Amino acid sequence: MRRSIGVLVLLAGIALVPIRPRGLLAAEPPQSCVDAEKCKMCHSSATKGVQFTKWSDSAHAKSFATLASEESKKIAAIKGIADPQQAEK
Repeated sequence: MRRSIGVLVLLAGIALVPIRPRGLLAAEPPQSCVDAEKCKMCHSSATKGVQFTKWSDSAHAKSFATLASEESKKIAAIKGIADPQQAEK
């Protein structure tokens, strides 16, 4: 009986260990930003879920433009950033 409980606890513990695809633990190269039009080429099809259209209609798509606002420029100046749209921070 004790052995059965021990095996069950062991199996439950193994089931809780996250399974990660190969390579995720390795150092990933730094991400870079590309023009949205390049993304559109592959992410507009119905097979991809029309991802580009969904993204372009979202507030997230307009976030870069927000950095050009006067309010963003004032905040950037306080933080020592000359141009919030060009800064890497």
